[in-house]
Amino acid sequence: MADERVERGGGKELSEVTAEITVAVILMLIILALFGVYLQAILDKYNSLLEWIYSKDWRKINFRLAIIFSLINIGMVVFLVKTLRQFFDIKKKSVMTESGAKLETISPKDEVKENWEHIQELIHSSNSSDWNMAIIRADALLEDVLMHLGYQGETMADRLKLIDTHKLPSLDRVWSAHRLRNAIAHDPMEQHTRENLQYAIKTFEQALTELGLMEKKEIKA
Repeated sequence: MADERVERGGGKELSEVTAEITVAVILMLIILALFGVYLQAILDKYNSLLEWIYSKDWRKINFRLAIIFSLINIGMVVFLVKTLRQFFDIKKKSVMTESGAKLETISPKDEVKENWEHIQELIHSSNSSDWNMAIIRADALLEDVLMHLGYQGETMADRLKLIDTHKLPSLDRVWSAHRLRNAIAHDPMEQHTRENLQYAIKTFEQALTELGLMEKKEIKA
């Protein structure tokens, strides 16, 4: 009895599977039939697309695209250059404004005094290399003063050649001090007596006093 039921159940499951397969096959045939109806239309569209693609002169199109992208690149470069110019102009104006503000708050005499105090510290140092640096700093300070006073030239020597001894009575001594500075710059290892270095510092201080950038006072050694 039980075996009969099993056989009946198995036959039922088999019939259900067969029915599902039959339905799937019928649906597939319907889909293929519909696809066949529209297949010709799809192929016609595809062929039309291919004909349109092959009918175009792509060399001309590529040439036009190259021109368009070149113009775009040129425009971007021009825009970048203008932007950078504006940035540097703003930066330059900012620096000039800051420099102008500094010049308004610090007078040339005060600036010379501040630098000269540092030079005095160097020349009175116990380190001989500081003495040489004092000469170089003093020479540079005098050169800045001459530039401020309008003496033109590419070098310190060019500016000294333009000065009259009536304006700078210590001119001959300044030349000697400047030559000492050049000797130090060209050969920093060369030894110079402290007396000669101190005399050169006195000369630079005297020159700054004669040019009106330092107050007349007793010159320190």
